[in-house]
Amino acid sequence: MTLPAACHFSEASGHWSISTGKERDTETGNDDFGARYYSNRFGRWLSADWSDIPAPVPYANLSNPQTLNLYAMVNDNPETFADLDGHCGGPNDPCAGISVTAEVTQQPTMQVNQKVPGTNTQVTGPVGEITFTVTKDGKPLPGVKATETNTVTQTVNGMKQDPGPPFEGKTSSDKNGQFKDAVGLVLETNGSDKQAKVVTSFFNGNAIEQTDKQAVTLILPQNGVACLATDTRTVGNVNANGTQSPTYKITPDKPTVTVTPLPKKPNP
Repeated sequence: MTLPAACHFSEASGHWSISTGKERDTETGNDDFGARYYSNRFGRWLSADWSDIPAPVPYANLSNPQTLNLYAMVNDNPETFADLDGHCGGPNDPCAGISVTAEVTQQPTMQVNQKVPGTNTQVTGPVGEITFTVTKDGKPLPGVKATETNTVTQTVNGMKQDPGPPFEGKTSSDKNGQFKDAVGLVLETNGSDKQAKVVTSFFNGNAIEQTDKQAVTLILPQNGVACLATDTRTVGNVNANGTQSPTYKITPDKPTVTVTPLPKKPNP
């Protein structure tokens, strides 16, 4: 399933001030859009647009001069488009049209004394792979910088267990707009066959399930605009009835990725 990215725009079925549903300050008459205030009296924002990632003209599309006005409401076309959060630059917003899909491209297999990329750490355990694809207006988007954070919960034989700190990394999308994410259950090993056999026996002899709520910050290559892609996936060898399965599996096969604006800092 593909979902649209940050700064969603929806068609407005009438005057924008009626359809947006934003709270109006009774004293000033200004409308609170979250990121900044809009003056319906003057027909403009009370402060210039801004972005978490510094940019000369935030949310601008240089091929459309209307987007260079940081005080205008949706390219001066509020009867057709609605600004949902006070940050969007209109239908040509550079973050509009960004979609992310995820698919399990390899189910977990036992990896022994494998080195974690970018570190000297070796790990052993069942590891699979999810491939993310980033597109803009349906076309692959290369050069997107991706940084992940993970919130993980784990059970062993039905009992909650501290999974320890997750391995988190940074990468960039390739020419096909893709980047890969290793997903699995691992324990750090010292490189010896003896320790690896102990760890392998642990994973093969217990019913283990781990749920990972992942958040990936995506920095677009053309303008540095940031979007946040989130998904949830589970890896384990636990059957529906709670018994141990002989194999580990990542579910679902195609995790749903939701793309939203990166949480905004207060306007300085």
